[in-house]
Amino acid sequence: MNAESDGVEAEVFEKPTQAKKSNWWIWILVAVGMLPILIILLILAAFIVWDFSRIQAGNDVIEAQMQISAFEMGLETYHLDIGEYPTSQQGLEALRVPPVELTDPTKWLGPYHKNDITLDPWSQPYCYERLDSDGYRIYSGGPDGQTGTVDDIMSLNGPDPIPF
Repeated sequence: MNAESDGVEAEVFEKPTQAKKSNWWIWILVAVGMLPILIILLILAAFIVWDFSRIQAGNDVIEAQMQISAFEMGLETYHLDIGEYPTSQQGLEALRVPPVELTDPTKWLGPYHKNDITLDPWSQPYCYERLDSDGYRIYSGGPDGQTGTVDDIMSLNGPDPIPF
């Protein structure tokens, strides 16, 4: 363990330090070279997510239309049995539970809707209004959740349905 061996040890320790410096620059160059690729991948991912959200929004509208159609089928059967549509106060629940106001409860042969009356795809209740003895309106506020706007999903049934 003389001075020569100390010099050799010093050389051994210096070489990895130089290798670390050169590796550091290589990693920076690789990272800078990968940056445009990462940006392109992020842009592509954003387009995919945006397109998927548009598809999902369309599916929600279709789901609401299908649910309204199912309510319509139940209301038509209810009308055939009872002789009139449920009142606005009885609402769509009259398809599941016999209303207490029925003049002849033996006519109610329901339930007229298989499942519970659910919320629309935007977590709002469906609205039901009896327009007159021969008509009704079922509607959902749509994606914005507000009724009377352009995105409402609506079913009108009757001789001369009244729009909003």
